[in-house]
Amino acid sequence: MSAVQHDTAVTTGPDGEERTVHRAFVTPEFAGWRMVFGGPVSTCVEEEVLARVSAHCGQAHFYFRNAYDDDDHIWAIAEQGRVIRSYRTYREPAWTGEPMPWETPQTEDEYWEPGLYEPNASCETNANDVAETLTVDPEKIDENTPMSGHGWLTVTAPGVGNGPFPGALAI
Repeated sequence: MSAVQHDTAVTTGPDGEERTVHRAFVTPEFAGWRMVFGGPVSTCVEEEVLARVSAHCGQAHFYFRNAYDDDDHIWAIAEQGRVIRSYRTYREPAWTGEPMPWETPQTEDEYWEPGLYEPNASCETNANDVAETLTVDPEKIDENTPMSGHGWLTVTAPGVGNGPFPGALAI
């Protein structure tokens, strides 16, 4: 987490121009899934990073819940290099892609009214609930969660390494 708190560095790119690079922490596998923690992940994940990860791994998911404002939720699912379904609380439209088979249509919501919701909307707006349904809820990982492998640090630009980032990591 120390690396995530000090996640930004300015370096000189191959073209001689200054560029900002970010660092993130990739966890060991928890119940068969790896998680990525860091500031740059939440700002560009849906269209860029998530699609690239899914192109490499086949599938990638993104879950975000603002700890300060529990009404702010984001989740996205990408397969084979493209985002196929996503939800974001403060976006118009809030939903992209077609509903997945496990989603409950908002027409089944007791407060549903015709014209009130988007046509492809579902009741699955809580990012942690979606994470628990499809992968693993990061807030429920404990000593009983199966874990394998190790974590590592990664950066958003190839060839940069961890050298430009400030200070030693706290233990």
